[in-house]
Order: sequence, then C-alpha cells, then structure tokens
Amino acid sequence: GDDLSGAGGLDFHLYCKDIVHWNLPSNPVDLEQREGRLNRFNSLAIRDMICRDYPLRQLPVFRRHSEEKLPAGLPWKWVFDEIESQPLNQQVFKQGLFPHWIYEPRDGQIEILRRHLMFYSNSRDVIRYQKLKRDLSIYRLVFGQPRQQDIVRRIRENLGDAIDENTLNRYLPAYMINLSPFTTSTVMNDARKKATQIIANQPERDAFVAMVKQFIETHAEELEAVMREAEALVDIVEQGDARDGTAIESATALYYLVNPYDDIYDFYSKIGFSDDIEVIKRAYAKVISGSDRRAS
Repeated sequence: GDDLSGAGGLDFHLYCKDIVHWNLPSNPVDLEQREGRLNRFNSLAIRDMICRDYPLRQLPVFRRHSEEKLPAGLPWKWVFDEIESQPLNQQVFKQGLFPHWIYEPRDGQIEILRRHLMFYSNSRDVIRYQKLKRDLSIYRLVFGQPRQQDIVRRIRENLGDAIDENTLNRYLPAYMINLSPFTTSTVMNDARKKATQIIANQPERDAFVAMVKQFIETHAEELEAVMREAEALVDIVEQGDARDGTAIESATALYYLVNPYDDIYDFYSKIGFSDDIEVIKRAYAKVISGSDRRAS
C-alpha cells in the first residue's frame, strides 16, 4: 500500500530527485502525495538548477570567506541571499515560493524531479498512466477545492477524454476558485508602492523595463488591443523623472500587468488579461491627459 511505499510522512528531497513508482496509484491525489516527498523546500532539484546560474566559487561572498572553516549549510545561505538580492525580475511574483520552492533557471530547463515507472511497455498500465497524467494536470488546476476527484469526473463527463489545451482554456474557469488573498485594490495599492520605489532607483528601473518589455513581447497576442498604449507607458517609465507623476502612474499600471495575482488568472489567454487591458487603457488616458494639460 501507499503508506508502506513511502507516499506519506517521509522527506527525501534534500538528497533525491528521482522517484520510482513500483505501481500506479489509483488517483491523481495519491500521485501528487507520493511525488511530494521530493518536491519540497530547498530540494535537491531546486539547488541543482540554482547551481547552473550561481556557481558557488563565483560568488563574491564565497571568495571573501573561502579560507574560513564554514559551519554546515552556510554556503547555501549565501547563495539564497545572493539570489534574493538580485534586481527585479518576474520571479519576484512567486510570493514567498521563490527561490526555496520554485526556481526558473536562465537556460529555461526546469527539472523538478525525474519520474521512473516500473511496468512493461505493453502493460495496461501504459494506458492507465496516460489517463492518470491527464487527471493530474486537471487536478492541479482545481487544487484547493473540496472533493477534487468529483470535479475531475465531472469535467470528463462533460468534455470527454479528448481534452486539448484550447478546450481547457474555454471551460476550466467555471470550475476554478481563485485562492489568492489579493483583491484588485490590494494589488493596485502594492503596484503603486513598488512603482514609486522603481522610479527612484535607476538599476531597479532598468531591470523593471527589461522585464516588462519581455512580458509584452511574450504576450503580444493577448495584449494586441493595447500594444501601442503599453509601449508608450514603457517609454514614459524609461525616460521619466522620479518626481514626474506620469512616470509613477505608468509604472503602476505596468507593475499590475506583470503581476499574476489579479481577479482572473492570466493563464487563461482569452479572458485572463481583460483586467490588465482596462488598467493599461485607464493609465494611458490619464497620463496623456496630464501631458496635454501641462502642454497647454
């Protein structure tokens, strides 16, 4: 049974990133529980990805202390401190999960764990495994709701087994609950505070502008309706004075744009950017009208 197989209560994450399934669990919840033995705080997989970006001997703090006898664990504290001190980037929106739970390496090659399955290639478990993977992806999307298995069953009854990504994007919002504690007003207030700091600090401003430009390029299709306005706001942030209210107003809207904690998940490309588009439009109209008043 799963209790005897180590599916619960054991932590292997500090020294393992390979998991072997001798059999398949009956539902996606048990599969998630099993693999949670490795996918944990400061796991080996997380530290391996960090090492690709931050070789220990290249860290200035390591070179300063390389001759000292180091207490156990101290080098990793230095590494995490170094990561968290880096200029603004998209990972700041991991809300406490970065970098100890979630880390996206610069090469884009994310590897949390390696799954090994112990059944013959012609076994019926091959088909069961494909279904289990599909159910697991749906379960993760609705994670946090009660009776997850009933929800998965309901989706399958409504949509059938041939579920593609476009179909999921159209129908899954009706099954989801946004568990984020942040309301739109909370996110906007936070964006204004961050914008004031960003405009006043040139390295942060440069990092922020680079992050926003990349975000806009990545989501060009979703932001097509406000591409001109968004690019104009970026220019204002890039060139504006710290005392200029239009620069702060522009940075506020752009910070809201790249922050995923809004009323509708940005994941849903057809609807998830609707609130961001409205924020961009309002900010653009405000800064343009302000510029017109100053010009007159």
